[in-house]
Amino acid sequence: MTPEDKASILEALRSGRFKQARERLRTPEGYCCLGVMAETLELCKWVPVITYSGDSYVALFYDQEHEHEGDLPTEVVTRLGLDAIVHPSTTREILDRANIISSQRDWGKGYLGSWIGLLTCFNDQVGFTFTQIADVIEEYL
Repeated sequence: MTPEDKASILEALRSGRFKQARERLRTPEGYCCLGVMAETLELCKWVPVITYSGDSYVALFYDQEHEHEGDLPTEVVTRLGLDAIVHPSTTREILDRANIISSQRDWGKGYLGSWIGLLTCFNDQVGFTFTQIADVIEEYL
């Protein structure tokens, strides 16, 4: 992730301009943290669709042939450094610093995966706010 991209993403996540949503990059109600990244960096155009779970949007990423509803394409993940591996001790440190309740802390105790997976779980399952996610990106990415 370039310093310019990082600064733009941090500002957007902390700005209050975006309502937070879960499970999709973008819904009629808001965005997940990855959707905010895509929107802020103007990586895609949003196309409204009706899905099995209701109204939503798919992201058409520029120079891509596929639509994305809940994830980012590999090229974007690599560009942003979200494919880097997160060590379990880093996950534990983040959860401890955020005073996450024990059941959620247990979820992340042994997490070994990529940043995209961890940020998705922080947004969708753990319930981090955009500000908390921005703090994690600022300090660890």
